[in-house]
Amino acid sequence: VVINLAGATIARPWQESVKKEILESRIQTTKNIVEALKENQFLISASAIGYYGFHGNEILDEESSPGNDFLANVAKSWEFETKKAEEKGVKVCIPRLGVVLGHGGALENMVKIFSWMIGGKSGSGEQWFSWIHIADLMEIYSILISKEYKGIYNVCSPNPVQNAELTKELAKALKVPSIFSAPSFALKLVLGEFSSIVLEGQRVFPKKLLELGYKFKYPSLKEALADLLSDKF
Repeated sequence: VVINLAGATIARPWQESVKKEILESRIQTTKNIVEALKENQFLISASAIGYYGFHGNEILDEESSPGNDFLANVAKSWEFETKKAEEKGVKVCIPRLGVVLGHGGALENMVKIFSWMIGGKSGSGEQWFSWIHIADLMEIYSILISKEYKGIYNVCSPNPVQNAELTKELAKALKVPSIFSAPSFALKLVLGEFSSIVLEGQRVFPKKLLELGYKFKYPSLKEALADLLSDKF
């Protein structure tokens, strides 16, 4: 079994050089892995829910069409290179990951902002946030690998939340106020094109995982934050 998670971080302003690094770090790594694989091996190679682009309140499952923005095109190219392994007789599984909540990463950055008492909703607060607790992520990977499930799987909680609810639950968990908000124009000014991730989001549903009968350890954001932030108090 080969697990591919490699790719440069997207969490920064996207100058053209950064865009090139985001794309090439995923494509070249995947090409090298696929070249090295042999028949009957199993490849589980990450993708992202950014594949779907931005669709407002539309619920997106594994059958939904891809988007056409920068990250959607990165994900499409990434998956295209991954699927080439099938031509060599390799079994391929592609998990499309939501935002992983664990110790470090996205949650750590959010906690820092709220700990400075400047946390609050971004833009309208209506944009969707599709997430997954790291414990569920690890369990799902274990199942996909042990059963050698092939194909595409959305790996995210069945209960995405809107940004305003994310803000409220995080403030409650940290016992801090959330009186500030970041207007869209300010985020666009500071973050450039990357601001689309913060201001748009996707409402993604893990249809195939639920059809397999997977029971989420942390199906709600409140439960996930209570577990991950328990050591803060």
